[in-house]
Amino acid sequence: MPSTKDQFDTATEASARVSHGVPRAASARASPASIGVGWLFAFGALIAVAWTGYQNWLGLPLTTEQYASLAIVLVAGFVSGVAGFAFSAIAAGGFAHLHVSPVQAVEIMALCSIAIQLYSVIAIRRHIRWPSVLPFVAGGLITLPLGIYWLTHMSVPLFNLLLGVFLVAYGVKGLAKPVPHHWRGNWRIDVAVGALGGITGGVVAFPGAFVTIWCTLRGWDKDTSRGVYQPYILIMQLAAVLWMRAEAVQFVEAGTVVPCVAVALLAAHLGLTVFRRLGNQQFARIVAALLAVSGLSLLARAL
Repeated sequence: MPSTKDQFDTATEASARVSHGVPRAASARASPASIGVGWLFAFGALIAVAWTGYQNWLGLPLTTEQYASLAIVLVAGFVSGVAGFAFSAIAAGGFAHLHVSPVQAVEIMALCSIAIQLYSVIAIRRHIRWPSVLPFVAGGLITLPLGIYWLTHMSVPLFNLLLGVFLVAYGVKGLAKPVPHHWRGNWRIDVAVGALGGITGGVVAFPGAFVTIWCTLRGWDKDTSRGVYQPYILIMQLAAVLWMRAEAVQFVEAGTVVPCVAVALLAAHLGLTVFRRLGNQQFARIVAALLAVSGLSLLARAL
């Protein structure tokens, strides 16, 4: 007799599967509450941008590198707002060409990404089904310390190379020919997939790769998929930051972080607006493309 969790998975699959290219009516327009939360975040971000302008008026202008950082965050934040992931992959490629220390770049990416994920989780909260999310989180929390240990004690370039090749191959195949959907799953597989995300989250700050792929293979529509991997990514990123804060890494100056977080939230707000207008087939292609881009970013760091 199937377990309660297996019965929930079956019900989720039945409700989540829709014909590709035909978006749900609910995803075409957001609820008034979601719109209100979105504009609240956007208003807060505008205040932060105004604060930055006030700092500039006081004679503390941003440097060229900081303006370039804001541009990078704007692009990466918009893409993350549309798809729900890939902020760090895109931002890392941009920061690699700036005179920004690796520690500062990583911290800016971590704080901006967490802000975007938190905003996105609040905005899509009505699509989140925690019984589906928790097995992924459980697996991820188990293996996250292993991923962080790998990051600090073992060869990361080889890991980047292998994961990069896999993501590029999967993304290109998804663009050229849709990957077969509607794989059956259960909570045990969800835990295993979440565990893979814990490793990749610790090593390369990309916990959502395998969970995103698995949601696609299950044949879930864009709202159901994002309602699973979005909160998973947020929880894993918070856990990773808390774990790594034990290393007592010094925070960068607020004058650098606040403008970046503000721009990231504004960009994510615009990206979510686009997300709500996408059909499921369009969203699936965007996910495939961004997985390939993320893979290329990992390969660039490995070679």
